[in-house]
Amino acid sequence: MVIIQDFIKENQENIQKSAKSIALTFGEMSEEEIDSSVAEISKRLKSYKFYFSRDIEEIADKQLNKLSIELNRLVEERLISQKNVEEAIEHLEWKKRWAVERAAETPMIQNKLSKHLPIMPVINDNFLNASLLMNLLIGEEGDVGTNRVPLNKINNNYDSSSSKKCYWVVDSRINERQFGCSFFTAAEIIAYAFHANVLNEYCLYAVESRYKHKKNYPGIMLSLIDKQPVLHRENYCKSSIVKTARPFCTWRLVH
Repeated sequence: MVIIQDFIKENQENIQKSAKSIALTFGEMSEEEIDSSVAEISKRLKSYKFYFSRDIEEIADKQLNKLSIELNRLVEERLISQKNVEEAIEHLEWKKRWAVERAAETPMIQNKLSKHLPIMPVINDNFLNASLLMNLLIGEEGDVGTNRVPLNKINNNYDSSSSKKCYWVVDSRINERQFGCSFFTAAEIIAYAFHANVLNEYCLYAVESRYKHKKNYPGIMLSLIDKQPVLHRENYCKSSIVKTARPFCTWRLVH
């Protein structure tokens, strides 16, 4: 992993001089405000990191292996077919190289609260519906996840139909939103819960999905309820987890 901190350390004086010079051209900031801004910019830059392609690929391969194992469990339980598994994994393998390259080019902010994933495979709900996808999640005491949202009531604001099977997202996280990031759909929060293992700490809110209703469109959430992962509409049932997070990503590679 390449760390920008080394570059900043070596060029700290020049960076500060350049930042001050640019700020002074606007003539609207005092010297004190400029110093404060430069300090904040430097602090943010130090939190950015780049990954080597080989590190990203290793993460992606581990994720695909875990996903393959759990999908084959669903085959054994006769919920999906072996052909479903082969199609999903083959499609993700086919797109992996492009996703790895994009992830390696992306500077990523990391901290302990962000629950960061540099890359993540997603099975589209056009390929396996949300009820089937919830079977991938296992609760604290072995309870399999369940869906309490009727499939015909899930409405995605983001049109993921351009991806007929599966796709990758790059730079997934919570709690550290950047400009230009895209919030997750119901299928994507299921994938995030599967790979990031965050349900013990957070209820996940699918900002880009809504529950179709005559009067309003409540949100869709994923929570641990009585130690079981449950996909449900907003305020439908009470979770023991009080913190709600809205996962998002920098890139959604669906084409």
